[in-house]
Amino acid sequence: MTERTDTFELGRLRLTSGEGRRLDLAVSLGRFEFGDEEYIVEPLLVPVVVDVSKMTGAGLALRLRFSAALVGPCMRCLGPAAPSFDVDVREVNQPGGGEELQSPYLDPQDVLDLGAWARDAYVLALPQQLLCRPDCAGLCPVCGADLNAEPGHAHALAALGLRPLIDLDLRLGVAATGLDARAREVALDDGTVLAYDALVLAPGAAPRRLPGPWLPGMHVLRTQDDATALRADVVRHGAVTVVGGGFIGCEVAASARHLGAEVDLVELLPGPLVRVLGPVLLFGGVIGAGWLFITAGLYATGWVLGWMGRGAPAVERQIADSLGVEQTLQRLDELVASVRPHLTTDMNAHLASVRSSAAEVLPRLVGAKSFDNDLYTVRETVLRYLPETLANYVALPPIFRTTHPLHSGKTARQLLGEQLTMLDDKLREVVANVASADAQALLANGQFLQAKFQQPDFLVR
Repeated sequence: MTERTDTFELGRLRLTSGEGRRLDLAVSLGRFEFGDEEYIVEPLLVPVVVDVSKMTGAGLALRLRFSAALVGPCMRCLGPAAPSFDVDVREVNQPGGGEELQSPYLDPQDVLDLGAWARDAYVLALPQQLLCRPDCAGLCPVCGADLNAEPGHAHALAALGLRPLIDLDLRLGVAATGLDARAREVALDDGTVLAYDALVLAPGAAPRRLPGPWLPGMHVLRTQDDATALRADVVRHGAVTVVGGGFIGCEVAASARHLGAEVDLVELLPGPLVRVLGPVLLFGGVIGAGWLFITAGLYATGWVLGWMGRGAPAVERQIADSLGVEQTLQRLDELVASVRPHLTTDMNAHLASVRSSAAEVLPRLVGAKSFDNDLYTVRETVLRYLPETLANYVALPPIFRTTHPLHSGKTARQLLGEQLTMLDDKLREVVANVASADAQALLANGQFLQAKFQQPDFLVR
């Protein structure tokens, strides 16, 4: 059996630059105490693997790997628990490389404090809660019954406050394993098959964790136990930082403020709830300085939808085909002027070129009887496709145009830019073909325009 090694003199390995060595050692991680309960690491002497490599410039690269179980009471049901955790960590010690390249577990004589390194690494590998199993249902808050053994416990609904609200058959600790949509049945992992008239799929979502070690005071919110632990820390410390401004983040922030805590909410987008309810809430004026106080009201979706059209400038969605050429061009100029502030420099350049091509080709097509069908196609493109597409684009909130992918991962701005470029190029060809009286080429251009631009709703799907 490998003897216990708390410290190890790496200098005695006499490694040369580029040389490495693997050490099979054993450490004692001791005992841990969580919530006045004692937890023991098994085995008492934990076998560990230490890889040591000599770097250029007298530095050392270290890697530590081991697995160990933590034995003690489950933090939910208080039954016996012995979850095992894997550790795989690295350290670098480069003399003269600054604090970031100096390991706290190596002294100037290259003596490795293996016991301290292993214990710290093991602590950082532990989850927020130690459970007998990942889906432990815990104890009934009314009578203390083990809900793992009694998933249909009678107090469950009362404890959740649901019985006065709804007649519900609550199945705890049971997973759905199959769905027969034609027979309207759901199969459960206990062999039960449930029939339904209407089905709601609400499996929830896994909380996202920040990269790096999970430290005390860091929380995710998924279960009742998560909420209890978070509330205790908020009350104890009086300040909380919430990462993410979705429904859950805003609810946590609002609840923390209600408890009197100081709250910092960190959100990548320019306002809370933008990702989940749409940018129109922010830019329509619904969400502003008082966003914490309207979180509950955001569930009233019908009220929210009333704001969907706010803030969008009025853009004419089509130009009447009964107008003459001069009137048509005048309306086209008005359209270009109304959308110019909302487009990029390149978009405005293509739009000006489209207007120029329209001014060039429409009068010529009017007097050319053989081009009547193509006149119709060009007019439809200019009078209907272009105004409708620009109106759809301008109606979108500004942040939505540049951040929300619509088709093939492209945003509304990217899609509109491509469409205006394509339309500009094709109308230039139409002008050239009309000037040369090339009926075949003009027919091909007209068919292209009709195929590409007869559906102007690509920005709102």
